[in-house]
Amino acid sequence: METAAFSASYARIASFSSPLAPSMCPPAALPPSPRAPSFRLRPISASANITSATGVATSACAATSARSQQHMNGSRRLTPADVTEAAALDDGATGHVSDADRRQQTVAAIAASGIVACVRADSADVALSAARAALAAGIEVLEVTCTTPGVFEVIASLVKEFPKATIGAGTVLTPHDAMAAQRAGARFLMSPATDPELVASHAKGPTVFIPGAMTPTEILSATRLGAPLVKLFPAPYAGGEALVRAMHRAAPSIGIVPAHGIQLGLIEGYLKAGATAVVLSEAIFEKEAIKRQDYERIAQRAAEAVAVRRNVLLSQTH
Repeated sequence: METAAFSASYARIASFSSPLAPSMCPPAALPPSPRAPSFRLRPISASANITSATGVATSACAATSARSQQHMNGSRRLTPADVTEAAALDDGATGHVSDADRRQQTVAAIAASGIVACVRADSADVALSAARAALAAGIEVLEVTCTTPGVFEVIASLVKEFPKATIGAGTVLTPHDAMAAQRAGARFLMSPATDPELVASHAKGPTVFIPGAMTPTEILSATRLGAPLVKLFPAPYAGGEALVRAMHRAAPSIGIVPAHGIQLGLIEGYLKAGATAVVLSEAIFEKEAIKRQDYERIAQRAAEAVAVRRNVLLSQTH
């Protein structure tokens, strides 16, 4: 009875979800938690993932890259439609996508999502189950912190299960972690600080490195090293929404991603101030929910965050 009630309740929350459906079972090394929601797997047609005309794929790639570049220079804000095209291009013509295009697609995905869900846990199993719940509820961009045991196995599993999502690694502090995360399939790497060597080494690769900064000078320095986005950390102590607004007015080409202690009620303010996206950690993955392995609660919070972002988009179009 308890299991049936849980499944029914979770199904109601999952109705808010995006089409990020799992496509592959996790490896045996990371079995799903017995309390985690289960998902029905759908076969993916090979023909749906292959672009038949290289010329069309190349043209689409150029168009997507141009729109991403417009976002990066502040002349245009990306929309979910841009990311849909980028995802289709990524699925259908991966072999023809340059490192620069790959980076721009990732930046486009983060900008269109507006939310980067950040999960950290004391075990790989809990982190994997929590991430699954958030992604199934509509989250499209998610990072797993490198402080989580088995983080790279968790990332690899999520990349396989949710191919339409943009999965990354958080709290990346060393070249080893950066390399391991990339091998696991991470599309972006986020750090609380700016390591010049790490930023520069990823400036021309396929993976987006998002360094942390606290002041306008640090933010500008990070972008000059090649960072397409900069994490404002810790945002509340760095000036919060006011700093984001001031930086956006002075340098709209710089993409800022505030992080640390951001609750659902602050999403709208940060995005309207000019933030490219916001990092949500405990706002979605509440400590008590993680401790109790309450994945239904995590899914609910994720769906609420997505709804807030959707309302912001609607208000900007009117």
